[in-house]
Amino acid sequence: MNSILKKKCRRMNTASKYKKFFQRCAAIFAVAVSISATPASAEEHYPDRLVRIVLPYTPGTGADTHTRVLAQHLSERWKVPVIVDNQPGASGSIGAQSVIQSPPDGHTFMVTGESVFSVYMSATPRYEPLKVLRPVARLITVPYAFVARRDFAPQSWAEFVSYARANPDKVTVGTPGYGTPHQVLTELLMNELNLKLFHVPYKGSAGVTQDVLGGRIDVAFLPVPVALPLLASGVRVLAAGGSDRTAALPNAPTYAELGVQSLAHSDSWNGAFVSAATPPPIVEKLSAELVTTLKDPQVAAQIVKLGFTLAPAGADEFARVASETAARWQTALRGVQDKQK
Repeated sequence: MNSILKKKCRRMNTASKYKKFFQRCAAIFAVAVSISATPASAEEHYPDRLVRIVLPYTPGTGADTHTRVLAQHLSERWKVPVIVDNQPGASGSIGAQSVIQSPPDGHTFMVTGESVFSVYMSATPRYEPLKVLRPVARLITVPYAFVARRDFAPQSWAEFVSYARANPDKVTVGTPGYGTPHQVLTELLMNELNLKLFHVPYKGSAGVTQDVLGGRIDVAFLPVPVALPLLASGVRVLAAGGSDRTAALPNAPTYAELGVQSLAHSDSWNGAFVSAATPPPIVEKLSAELVTTLKDPQVAAQIVKLGFTLAPAGADEFARVASETAARWQTALRGVQDKQK
């Protein structure tokens, strides 16, 4: 009887060991499947709710117009609402901070221009843009025209340079304010050609446009889509585009042709950024979606009609471009800091 009980107990112990073994295997397998499936699942279902595009500019600006075209087509493509959230102020820092502090899930991203580096106006910036924000995709580029009021004495670029050198601090140049691409281009121009122009900072681009049109300021850098309507009123273009001639202004010499090397890459970009903590699979998915949407003929036609140049580039390429731009802005704005000391 004792031997029978012993054999039965041994069988029960063995079965119990096998049971525990299989339970442990099952648990390990479940964890492994969960870990491997999480990123793919997040990427696969993204986006699955409302997407917010933060725009650090006022409604009606050039960036606002092309971003709304993009938002409309993304909404149709994704089958979720895509809204444009205008958050202007502090040279773009208000909008940037909103994205930095948003949940890093890709459902909030920012479309901005090079003014994302306006924090370098300060010798001790509040944050390093490329450490707290991650480049996702370049969208478009914007060539800048150097325009003069209709009754400005110099008729060409060479005459302007000679006149400005002979009249330091007499030629007025307007910009939408400190820390804008327009101001950076102005600083680069003055530094390279050793010019002393009288800077008139406005609060936004509308004042610059109105005053160069009204003859109250002499010259200004303006995005080509903004400059084009002014030509009918007599405003003159002395130069346009960095290294390649602008299709809309084929007779205007480029800054590279004029020998102004610091402006050879002056065509400004607009691109998408997310919080730096956003998982790579989401960044890659959003990047691919943006580039694909921009290559859609219908989307492309609408944006080109607005006067922009399509320049879709993925996350890696855009990160390289953004890094080069950051260095250029730091150099230009360091000169502003030195002047203010």
